[in-house]
Amino acid sequence: MGKTLIVDGEKCTGCQICELICSMHRTGEYNPQKSCIRVLRNMELDVSIPVIATTCDFCGKCAEWCFQGAGS
Repeated sequence: MGKTLIVDGEKCTGCQICELICSMHRTGEYNPQKSCIRVLRNMELDVSIPVIATTCDFCGKCAEWCFQGAGS
């Protein structure tokens, strides 16, 4: 069975730690541009929306480091 990553958008605060952790795990540098996850911010609705790229290998590092527990 394949790996999965479930993100609870209601818990996401938009801190973008997941972007930094992902890029460090994948490339060895803190560069959100090289991350498989992006946190989009909708200012009108005042929500943060985590979006996972198809290149994600579902390692779970982003969920492990999420201080709000948005990923599992």
